[in-house]
Amino acid sequence: MSAVRRAIHSCFLILSVTAVVPQAPALADSVPFWGAKASVPIDTPITQLKKGEFLWMAEAVTTGPVVMVVSITEQRSYVYRNGVLIGATTVSTGRPGHQTPTGVFTVLQKQKEHRSTIYDGAPMPYMERLPWGGVALHAGGLPGYPESHGCIHLPTEFAQRLFDISPNGMTVVIGTEATAPERVERRCQTQTAFRLHSPPQWVADARCDIVGDQ
Repeated sequence: MSAVRRAIHSCFLILSVTAVVPQAPALADSVPFWGAKASVPIDTPITQLKKGEFLWMAEAVTTGPVVMVVSITEQRSYVYRNGVLIGATTVSTGRPGHQTPTGVFTVLQKQKEHRSTIYDGAPMPYMERLPWGGVALHAGGLPGYPESHGCIHLPTEFAQRLFDISPNGMTVVIGTEATAPERVERRCQTQTAFRLHSPPQWVADARCDIVGDQ
């Protein structure tokens, strides 16, 4: 009888310990949702976008190469397809000491669910890697000013929509009024100069190979 009691007592202890062990939260539960959940009306002036807001009208052009232009000065980004503007959004780029690099980049890797290997496993959903040195496009905080560790933070819904249409190899141009490439030339029959405007009038034919000053 004592053996039965000991077995019952052991089972009780095991169940008690199991009951108090905290369960790790599921990944989806621990990832915030940043920014607006839907696009502003398509007639909204881009200059009037508030922090976390975005404009999306990808149905206007459904085929052709995709190019993204990021203006650090404006804290906004613009997406073009086949040379036509299909999206614009507020962003947050690198804070002082962690400035976002400027130049002409291509997306090297995409990962829908990604965590930082540098900053304590911070969530980086809809990650699109630019240089291998730790800078990427991804959903993240949008306080209305440069706040990241160098990445380009996007509203979650915008980041997902961009992720869905952007291929590996997508061109991303990052600049400021002071440091943006003064000229991005393309190996085409005609050369196209891109300069910062609001919105940038940079993209004429994204099907050509890029030669950019970084």
